[in-house]
Amino acid sequence: MTVRLRGFMAFRLQVNSLLQTKMELLWHLLQSFMLSQLQLIHGIEHVGGNMFESIPQGDAIIAKRICHNWSYQKCLHLFQNCYKALPKTGKVIVIDLIMPEEAETSLTGKYVSQVDNNMLAIHGGKERTEKEFEALSRASGFSNFHIAYCVYGTSVMEFSK
Repeated sequence: MTVRLRGFMAFRLQVNSLLQTKMELLWHLLQSFMLSQLQLIHGIEHVGGNMFESIPQGDAIIAKRICHNWSYQKCLHLFQNCYKALPKTGKVIVIDLIMPEEAETSLTGKYVSQVDNNMLAIHGGKERTEKEFEALSRASGFSNFHIAYCVYGTSVMEFSK
């Protein structure tokens, strides 16, 4: 397991050193690579089901790019289910876009705003700001909210008990 994680970290560092113009494409490839590597790590199990009915118990739960599809109430229900499924030292790892607090003209800001409009029009969902994610984590019962990593608007957040 340690060897695979070190290999992943080395891969991430190589990606970060490439040209800026290719970074967005490479970030999506990196996400796919990261999830494929998780399947190879002993102790990680992928479980299907309806997340609004119940969540299987585990030490950590990964929620990747699902919050923007759902209303606040649905997300609250989902994370409350996660809270119930975790031990007292458990955490939810949320991988999602973070909407800027104020409108931005950067490529990242424009991209996140475009996805936000698409989610509203298609699913009735929305992208959330850092403050909204933190409020959602606290309302679900989690006592600690932390952003561990962020690139091009996509962040890895931790909701801990």
